[in-house]
Amino acid sequence: MPLNHCHDYDHTITQQIEYFYCFAREIQIMCLKDIGISDFVE
Repeated sequence: MPLNHCHDYDHTITQQIEYFYCFAREIQIMCLKDIGISDFVE
């Protein structure tokens, strides 16, 4: 699963947090698409 617009993984706390939230958002969008709620995606 590509996360093209997400920060590359880094060993600093800030980068880890940013990466986590970006990854979580990707998952959320995928879940919304899966259940057919596309209005919130874009």
